[in-house]
Amino acid sequence: MMGATPQPPPREAVPNAAVPILLQLLDLPNNANREEALDLLCELVGGAWGAEGEALGVAIRDAGGISTITNLLETDEEMIQQALFLIANLASDAVDAQSALTKRQLLAIGAAPKLLTCLSSPETEVIAYAAAALQNCSTDPAWAAALADANAIPIFEALLGHSSPIIQRYAAGAVKNVVGVLRGLLGAAAKPGAQPSGSGLQPHAVPLVNEATMHKVQERAREAAIEKLTRFYAVRRLQRAWRSSRMARRRLMREKAAKLEEERRALALKAEEERAAAVKVEAERPPVQPPAHHVRPSKIDLDEGPDAPPIQQQIAAALRRNAGKVLDLFRAWDANGDGEVSKKEFRKALPTIGLDVPVQEVDALFDSWDQDGGKGVGMLTPKPAGAVLGSRLADVVTLALEKERAEAEVRAQRASARAKAKAASAVEMAIAAEAMDVADGAY
Repeated sequence: MMGATPQPPPREAVPNAAVPILLQLLDLPNNANREEALDLLCELVGGAWGAEGEALGVAIRDAGGISTITNLLETDEEMIQQALFLIANLASDAVDAQSALTKRQLLAIGAAPKLLTCLSSPETEVIAYAAAALQNCSTDPAWAAALADANAIPIFEALLGHSSPIIQRYAAGAVKNVVGVLRGLLGAAAKPGAQPSGSGLQPHAVPLVNEATMHKVQERAREAAIEKLTRFYAVRRLQRAWRSSRMARRRLMREKAAKLEEERRALALKAEEERAAAVKVEAERPPVQPPAHHVRPSKIDLDEGPDAPPIQQQIAAALRRNAGKVLDLFRAWDANGDGEVSKKEFRKALPTIGLDVPVQEVDALFDSWDQDGGKGVGMLTPKPAGAVLGSRLADVVTLALEKERAEAEVRAQRASARAKAKAASAVEMAIAAEAMDVADGAY
């Protein structure tokens, strides 16, 4: 059996609760909202299927809508087209699983002659919707018998030559349904012990169909099978494409995850290499020697008694007793490295040799040594003979310098002696080797 489900242009959705109101408006010929109500009902039916379509069919039938819609077939062409659209969809099993109840109501109110009349309309859209409605209704045995009695087969045969392929397909479907249903009734009745049909219909004679019509019907059957197969393969292609796209997405996700993992490992390896390099640098770095603890020099006690010599003479005596350290002391006192010791440097240096004396005494000591007018105490320059304390200090410095030079000369003499001894040893070894060569030759 074949069905047709034409679709109108999409509109805003309408709730099923509005169906009785819309049908009431359709029953009022002069109501200004009648056309709008019909548009809304078409939208509601055109978007329904499955459970929603079944519920909508019940609502329309319970509100007497089948009769109201059928009455619209006697109005103007535009409303007739919309009414045929509603009948074709409400009689379709694809829209309403209980469409058989709608078909019986249509047949009971005399819709068959009105639908057949619409097949002679000059409007192609009206013929197409009427043929679709009759094709859907003809799947019902009572409708098939009624169409056969109304001699509808020749009308359908004439439509097989229409210029519209859609009309040809609906007409061929209607012929196939009528002939197939009536043949099925005859076959069931011919079986031994067959019980009366549940519909109460008696076997009906199958109308004669010419060869050309049957050829068209067979073509329509082949087209329907091809369409079904095409839809099946189209669905399969869509499913494969969806699976492929899903697999592609998963593959891309895996590749992205692998790339991220590779980058993470590279970063971890780089961080490990940097840590290893830092450890190596730290290991190769020479150990930092802790700063040597400053050894506080022993304090020099100065005699401050009434019979004690002046402080300057006591310091001079201390310096003479430590002549070997005088140069180091003067170099330490020369904090800015200019070869002279200023009064400020001298003040800071005295405590380093263990002298803790008042500032006035320090300045007096410095002035007694500084005979060049405040220029500074020369680090290595002896003072003029006229200055007693200065000359004594210069003698101490000169003695320390001479001792340093003597020690340097001793070190040089020792190094020269070692070099000469090494050279002599090399000469002796060469002579011995030459003697051994001569002895080997004589042998």
